[in-house]
Amino acid sequence: MRVLSVGDRFISAGYYVDALAAVCGPRFGPVQADWPGNKAEQHDAQQTMEWHGPGAMAALGEIVVSVGDSEVPALHFAPVSWEVLRIAPQLRAVCAARAGRENVGIAAATARGVAVVPVSGRNATAAVGLAASSRCAVAVNAREPRWV
Repeated sequence: MRVLSVGDRFISAGYYVDALAAVCGPRFGPVQADWPGNKAEQHDAQQTMEWHGPGAMAALGEIVVSVGDSEVPALHFAPVSWEVLRIAPQLRAVCAARAGRENVGIAAATARGVAVVPVSGRNATAAVGLAASSRCAVAVNAREPRWV
């Protein structure tokens, strides 16, 4: 299977390659591409996609050049629009390492028969920790009201 690992400033392509090699073995056909820019630029792009979908962002040249005969792109925030789906006829699935799928054109993927697989629960431990500590802070502040 040819996997395109698309890294960004939050999760590098190398991280995907190492994780996939550990699970799938060394012969899963990794191809790497990194999304250029800094975290602030990528965060702005993420916000645009969350409000307007992946088509609001220009297809990343790195993905367009690399997706070719890949069967599965593994990515985090990188946009997978109709354009990317159109130029990758072998695509079978898109794996997004996030709970949301705002960066993937769901309708276009569905029309092409491409599965979209989010990684729901990836931040579950952190979310539980935040909820528990917030409850503790509220409980302490309720007994002795003060600004924290």
